[in-house]
Amino acid sequence: MERLGKYEIISEIGRGAMGAVYKARDPLIGRLVALKTITTGMSAQANSLERFYQEARSAGALQHPNIVTIYELGHERNTPFIAMEFIEGGSLDQFIEQRQVLPLSVKLEYIVRVCEALSYAHRHNVVHRDIKPANIMVTKEGVVKVVDFGIARLTDMSLTQPNMMIGSRAYMSPQLYKGERADGRADIWAVGITLYELMAYQRPFVGDSEAELMFHIMSDNPPVLQSVTADCTEELSNIVGKMLAKKADDRYQSMDDILRDLEPLWKCAQQAAVAGLLSDCQQLLAANDLQRAQGLLRKALQIDTGNTQARSLLEKVSSELRRSQLLPKLNEHLERCRSLLRTGKLREARAEVDAALGLDSRHEPAQRLFAEVEAAATRALEVEQKLRLTKQRLAEGALTEAATALGQALDLDSANAQGQELRRQIEEERNRREKRKKLGEILHQARTLWTALNYEECLKALSDALREFPREPELLKLQEMARHDLEDLQKQRQLGEVRKLLGQQDFAKARKIIDALATTYPKDSAVINLQTLVLDGEKEEQRAVRYTKELSDLRALLSNSKFSEAVTKGNALLSEYPEEFELKELVGYARSELVQQEQRQKEKDREKEILNFIARERFQEAEAAAKRATREFPKLELFRKLAEEAGQKRLAQEQRECARQEMQRRIDEIQGNIKLCCCKRPLPSKPNARKKKIKTGSSR
Repeated sequence: MERLGKYEIISEIGRGAMGAVYKARDPLIGRLVALKTITTGMSAQANSLERFYQEARSAGALQHPNIVTIYELGHERNTPFIAMEFIEGGSLDQFIEQRQVLPLSVKLEYIVRVCEALSYAHRHNVVHRDIKPANIMVTKEGVVKVVDFGIARLTDMSLTQPNMMIGSRAYMSPQLYKGERADGRADIWAVGITLYELMAYQRPFVGDSEAELMFHIMSDNPPVLQSVTADCTEELSNIVGKMLAKKADDRYQSMDDILRDLEPLWKCAQQAAVAGLLSDCQQLLAANDLQRAQGLLRKALQIDTGNTQARSLLEKVSSELRRSQLLPKLNEHLERCRSLLRTGKLREARAEVDAALGLDSRHEPAQRLFAEVEAAATRALEVEQKLRLTKQRLAEGALTEAATALGQALDLDSANAQGQELRRQIEEERNRREKRKKLGEILHQARTLWTALNYEECLKALSDALREFPREPELLKLQEMARHDLEDLQKQRQLGEVRKLLGQQDFAKARKIIDALATTYPKDSAVINLQTLVLDGEKEEQRAVRYTKELSDLRALLSNSKFSEAVTKGNALLSEYPEEFELKELVGYARSELVQQEQRQKEKDREKEILNFIARERFQEAEAAAKRATREFPKLELFRKLAEEAGQKRLAQEQRECARQEMQRRIDEIQGNIKLCCCKRPLPSKPNARKKKIKTGSSR
């Protein structure tokens, strides 16, 4: 079963003859509830089902802090259920079974709260009829809750048949065994049994069978409570005895009657318990055991919530405890600070003392320790300077000066580990001075070379010394430092050389050096940045070289008057080198020269055409072409002259043509006359004819 009604089943709490109880959750408000169900077989029985509903009606009508709260009566899939308050805690039967050690005041308070709850129920005409330790719950906060009104009934009506016994037999009163109607006095008997059992951790009536148990309840008197438990007073024993009177009329007649006798005993026990707890608390406070004192005061207030002394003392203890809880943290910071201060970890010590002052800025030990840390930091700086001077003098071989500087450092911090180590080194050096005189000279020489940045000679000297003093730590250490510094120096030199080559625009050499450095120092930012500059410079140089070559080619085209090619090439170069002034000038010049060249060619073509017409004596066409050229090239005198020349020659040609035509006409006329004369005269003799012919020829 995962759900029952709207409730989500979480787990089963318990199961009995009539049904089961589940822990569930109301999903609408997230509240935990206890769901009590009745089994299928029992739900089929009218009496059982009606008693189940009677519980919901009986307890649901009761609103009391010591009675379990009923939320809902429901029915789901033939399963009736009651949703009630979920109680996290234990029942009195568990306390009794575990024989928990409880103060008398606590036991009496449990019973007082039960009596108050039942008094309220009886005033509302509800008799529980099944009071027993298992039906008395105690929450984690110590609140008593009476549960399971499953066989309760209203005193003015009954759902049971006469002579029908319902309830737990060990807690049933004699009249219930006799089949008499149950009333509030039956609950008084059951509370008396419960109080007896809670005090003595044993029942007053026992039997190996139901018959024997009933006989003892009906006939025997129980052992006097005072005789079976040391906590019981005579007054309490008498109260229990009266609650367990065989005749109902001899018992207390109401829960209020019990409370009148029981409450004074409870208050007295409360006061005694609280007084004992307060006394113990004072002892714990004297021993500064605040945690346990706080626990006792809380117990005292659980016993007597109105005790002003316990409440005031609890507030004081809680305040001191908070301070004491803060103090360990503060002291922990201070202790760590002192520890760190002793080991020379000043930054961490400063952080710890700052944390302590953050908790309590007025804490005087923290303030004093802060001043100590500050002073230690100042001393540490001084010590560091002296130790640095000591190292330098020791590296130089100046033992006296090194010892003086070290002494000043140790005066400030005698426990300084580095100082002690330097002292040991100085002492050892002094002890070995004579033996290692030569080594000292070599070291001095090497250190001098190293200090002077002459790393090659330094390494050479160290290499020679190591052949004589193999595995000498100082030599090896100095060699390592010199090698490292040499590598760094060489790197810096090479970087400087690359920068120089960059300045000289010698990118090829720079590229060769920087690529080698990049292989050796692939993650060095200076190398990477310089390599980028070299690559950029190389690209720029290649671009400049190409530009120079292209510019030279362009000039060659101009020199050869190949202006058209020059313009085409220049335009392409301008798209790549748009900011180059010289290129712009050359392209502009090429464009202008191209225009002029085209114009000159056109002039030549026109001149050639005109001269061709003149040479072919086509003077009229020559004159017309010359005039067109004059209009096209008005500034050129050549075409005007050619036009005049062509015009003159045209006129001369026309005149000659006219003269020719006139001569031809006259010749034709003469020839006509001659023919006419020949026809009229006789032919002369041949000699005369010949003379005439000669004469005619002369006339011509």
